[in-house]
Amino acid sequence: MDICKQFTGFCEKILQDPCVTPAHISLYLAIFLEYLIQKNPDKLNIDRDVLMNQAKISARATYNKCMHELNDYGYIRYTPSFSSFVGSMVYLIPLYS
Repeated sequence: MDICKQFTGFCEKILQDPCVTPAHISLYLAIFLEYLIQKNPDKLNIDRDVLMNQAKISARATYNKCMHELNDYGYIRYTPSFSSFVGSMVYLIPLYS
């Protein structure tokens, strides 16, 4: 995945999307940061507490809502884990052509 094109594609897409809020943007950027930290994996094994801290989101309900909406809006593919031992998985969807 081309990182610059992905980031540019995200910026262009959110400008046209009235449903995206600052909470969605900060969460996506936290996910993108994890993607960079984990050295561009195909899928991200995420930690909710880390993402919430990075995105400056304090409520779990807001986090869950934004994750599901980013999935529904086509920015990510989110596979939640209901285990305290295994993290949820996030796949970045290419936002460029």
